[in-house]
Amino acid sequence: MRRGVMSVAAGALMCLGTGCAQKDLLPSHGLTARRLTLQLTTTAMPQLLQAPSWVFVAAAYFDGTEFWVLSYKVVPLTQGSQQIALPVDLGPCLAYNSGKGKDGCSLYIAAALVPDTLAIGDSTRNLIGESYDSALPIGPFEVAPGRAPTIPPIDLSMSRFAVVRWSGDEALRAGGRDTPAEGVNGILGELAPISGIANGNGTVTLFALTHGVNFSAPTGILPQLAIFENGSWRRVTGPFLTPVQGTNAYNDVSALSTNEVYITSTTGLFKYDGTSISRIAAVTDPLLSIASVVSGPSKLVIAGGSGGVVWIGNTQTWQRFTVPVVGPINGVCITGPTEAFATSTAGGATFRFDGTAWTSVPTPQTGPKIDLQCPSAGQAYVLNFGGQAYRWTGATWTVVPTTGLPTGRGALHWGVASPTEIYAYSDSAAIDRAYFRFNGTTWTALGRTRYTFGGSRPWAVPSGGAAYVFGVRGRLERLTSTGANVIGYQPSMRDVFVNSANSAFAVGEQSFLARWTGAQWTVDAPPVGSTSNRTMLGVWSDGPSNAWAVGFQSTIARWNGASWAVVSDSVRPVAARDRYYGVWGVGNNVWAVGDNTILHCTSSTSCTNEAAPGGGTLLSVWGSSATSIFAVGDGGRIVRYNGSTWTAMTSPTNRSLARVSGSSANDVWAVGDSVLLRFDGTQWTTVPMINDLVALQTHVPTPAERSSSGSEFYAPPVGMALWVRGPREIYLGGFGSIARYDGTGWSEISSGRDRHRFMSIHGASGPNGCVLAVTEASYVMNGPTLWRGVGPSGCFSAPMIAPAAWP
Repeated sequence: MRRGVMSVAAGALMCLGTGCAQKDLLPSHGLTARRLTLQLTTTAMPQLLQAPSWVFVAAAYFDGTEFWVLSYKVVPLTQGSQQIALPVDLGPCLAYNSGKGKDGCSLYIAAALVPDTLAIGDSTRNLIGESYDSALPIGPFEVAPGRAPTIPPIDLSMSRFAVVRWSGDEALRAGGRDTPAEGVNGILGELAPISGIANGNGTVTLFALTHGVNFSAPTGILPQLAIFENGSWRRVTGPFLTPVQGTNAYNDVSALSTNEVYITSTTGLFKYDGTSISRIAAVTDPLLSIASVVSGPSKLVIAGGSGGVVWIGNTQTWQRFTVPVVGPINGVCITGPTEAFATSTAGGATFRFDGTAWTSVPTPQTGPKIDLQCPSAGQAYVLNFGGQAYRWTGATWTVVPTTGLPTGRGALHWGVASPTEIYAYSDSAAIDRAYFRFNGTTWTALGRTRYTFGGSRPWAVPSGGAAYVFGVRGRLERLTSTGANVIGYQPSMRDVFVNSANSAFAVGEQSFLARWTGAQWTVDAPPVGSTSNRTMLGVWSDGPSNAWAVGFQSTIARWNGASWAVVSDSVRPVAARDRYYGVWGVGNNVWAVGDNTILHCTSSTSCTNEAAPGGGTLLSVWGSSATSIFAVGDGGRIVRYNGSTWTAMTSPTNRSLARVSGSSANDVWAVGDSVLLRFDGTQWTTVPMINDLVALQTHVPTPAERSSSGSEFYAPPVGMALWVRGPREIYLGGFGSIARYDGTGWSEISSGRDRHRFMSIHGASGPNGCVLAVTEASYVMNGPTLWRGVGPSGCFSAPMIAPAAWP
């Protein structure tokens, strides 16, 4: 019923702007119209910064299955209470009811506050759902000629809601909407290639490989070239490919200019011409590696593939060679028409081309080769797995000195600008990344950064001065002689907690810890002493000086107002090892729920496991007080804490529950695997996920799905969001949309704006309406990953300020 009123209201608003006033009305069947006037009273208290300008009212007839609009009206908004006279022609519905022996009509009223910028004629918009406030359906009212009902005042006060509109925000992402979430080689990004061109104005254009999505394609995945220019990424989609199982659609990239870029793939060689990507028909082998060079008047390209295949061309004609090796050619470089090099993972073989034939030129140390680069004629550099590097002297390989490199931190990948300028990086226990620069004699440390899983072969500017590294979650870093700084990054967030307009926390993958101070976001490095980067799944706070974050591998961190500290990790678990999905607290009492336990902490050093009946992972926890706490999880499990013990509650579902939130002990909601529940203080009942909630039905990963990934970084996330501000205000997020409950029904209010999964919604419970929503970072999607729920008083109405630096 509510859906029908909403559709009619939206249709009426459309007609207002397009002149279709009569086509949505119930037919009159030729009878004389009988009119009456409904006297409506609306009350609205618009706030200063987000005041709507119009009041929309409508009357509709309901025949038991469908609504028809009889009358509608849009009038300027008057502060406070205002009277609206709504003339209604009862003729159509009287004619419709004449054969049923009825002399009247059952009418419903709809009302909404709308801005003067509302796209009245836009049929793609859910106008009622996107209004500042709405009341529908009101009624029914029995109406007949000469018998007008008394309709009670309609409350349209925006103060009922914490959010009057949602705005996407870029503060917690560097690189723009099209920032790639990862390279083509998976979430760890290892060997995700990057190439570039130094422009004449001192800037660079960078090229990396990623994926996009096409919902109509057979597999849904499209290969893409990601291009970084002027501080932002953009993407160009290539022709659809059918990836060979176990490989990637695009494998490597090399740029000759900003409008001539070559890409290897599992189905051959492709070229980007500055506008689009097309296949080079002459090259048909599956290809892995590529390099290019401008040599005098010639432009030369070399590509390596499986089975020892190598192609060399001048961009117009191409010649196929077979290097005498069984394995794939994973590295190639070329210095001119008579010199090129190739490496293979098969036995660590290395080969040189003299313009006619390929010969073996093995390095002193055998083993797989990671990087092969040719900075200029007669020069080649090769890096072995394990960190030993060699330079070609014209006749043999000589060892590149390791002076200045710490023991055990051999280079993982490097970018060679010249013999006296090489940039390299290495990891340490997956905690941080150390960067180094070689001056021809010794290596100098450039510093370290965090969130370091995986990374590309660095691209060094040929003229020197800088190198660039592309890694997981679009993390793009610039290396110079003075250090490393992050210029692109798209964190994948898992939870958010808002205390006020001046205090909020967000957490996510790779130990992502962000704080909003009211003036700017700050992203903190993992706490000192962290044993590794972990996915943080939950966060709770009661103010800017107290926050707890929990995640995989027994990870718990606490913010004390000045710094983060490790409470627990896989090496030093505070209690039995577990992975924690949710956290909630009151003052010094904090509870975390996980696969096997409920952890209760009274300080950073005092935590114990509490027993709870039943079995199964608990995924979320929330309470109204320290003596009334609810936790939900797999199999519809619900348990409640009374201040001393946990007891099992009767659950109306066996579907997994992912989020729980409420406004009091008598108003608690839980959402899960295509199921929505409500607790009224006595019992849990199922709320049908129909109409506007159909699009929000989401699968919750099963225990087997969460465990079979083999790594927390591949584990499917619980992609649902729920925040309850009060009995008449609830926000539910899923895949690409948010719905709002106003006490009578649900309205989808962000349909089509974003395709990322909403992971969390939370706001301050006070009158300012400060609300934030965060999403995962999906490599095939664009759109904001941070959303501001703009409040009626203007809270979060301005774009948020990005972090000054990323650790």
